[in-house]
Amino acid sequence: MILTAQNLTFSYGNRKIIDQLTLELTPGKLTFLLGANGSGKSTLLKLLSGLLKPEQGDIFLNGTSLQKISYHSRAKHIGVMLQQRLPALDFSAEEFVLLGRTPKLPRLAAPGKSHKNAVDHALSLLDMEKFAKRPANRLSGGEFQRLCLAAVLALESEILLLDEPVSAQDPARAAFIFELLKQLAAQKTILVISHGLELANRYAERLLLFSNGSIFADGIPREIMTQDNLNKLYDLPGFTAVPGDTFHFQREQTQK
Repeated sequence: MILTAQNLTFSYGNRKIIDQLTLELTPGKLTFLLGANGSGKSTLLKLLSGLLKPEQGDIFLNGTSLQKISYHSRAKHIGVMLQQRLPALDFSAEEFVLLGRTPKLPRLAAPGKSHKNAVDHALSLLDMEKFAKRPANRLSGGEFQRLCLAAVLALESEILLLDEPVSAQDPARAAFIFELLKQLAAQKTILVISHGLELANRYAERLLLFSNGSIFADGIPREIMTQDNLNKLYDLPGFTAVPGDTFHFQREQTQK
């Protein structure tokens, strides 16, 4: 399933966040989006999912404008993981994941076997089966983040839009999750927002660099993750990108 943005523009008050942005997302490649804090990455994700309406331009799902697709139908096809996650309340872990299937659940009827199987499969994918009966509000931060991702995967949607899905994970779990996402991306359209240069360099099959409301570089990491591009992406006076096994930032040396 293809998700296309054409000439998107969006502002908060007088501040333009997205400026005439055009983008096509297709299955087959795990796509990363990198950008500085406050640059509008999360806003772009909300626009692509239909949670926000653009001032100008449009988003298309397989050629049909999102504005012409009901919220319920849209939610069946696009799974979204935001940084602002739902509270766990008193649900068990498996009940919380079942909430992720809400768009596909029968109205006024108990969930059937297919829904239970989808929940079990999502928990299994993220090595969370042992937490199924545990109260979701008693999980650690990293465990709960994986549970939120499981809720998105349980929907079994063709498109996944994920905002910082491993921000609370240790390095081993982060690698585990991105290996999984890379496998899923063979069949699904997946966009990941991340701040991890090393993760993007290792797992991105397509990399988007986002600044000043638009995407200024689009390609594979080894071609576009350059010192000049990263300095443009993270424009912090006094600091510069330094190459190594992967790029990192350090304070510029002043000449005496």
